[in-house]
Amino acid sequence: MVDYCEKEGCRRQLILRYFEGPTASIDCGKTCDYCISPENVKKQLAMFEKKNSFRFVIIFIYLLILNFNL
Repeated sequence: MVDYCEKEGCRRQLILRYFEGPTASIDCGKTCDYCISPENVKKQLAMFEKKNSFRFVIIFIYLLILNFNL
């Protein structure tokens, strides 16, 4: 599931590969989000990574405060 959300490429290809279906040159016909707008998907993935990095820093600071009674 994580690969499906985070990998770049045709979503149909990812699903077919997962279920071991025939994947050779099968195009989704621009029906998945990636094939419709790869630039938009790349932007969304980059934004998601930035948010997760920010959350990690906040959690780390919170844990430091708890552990050192700051």
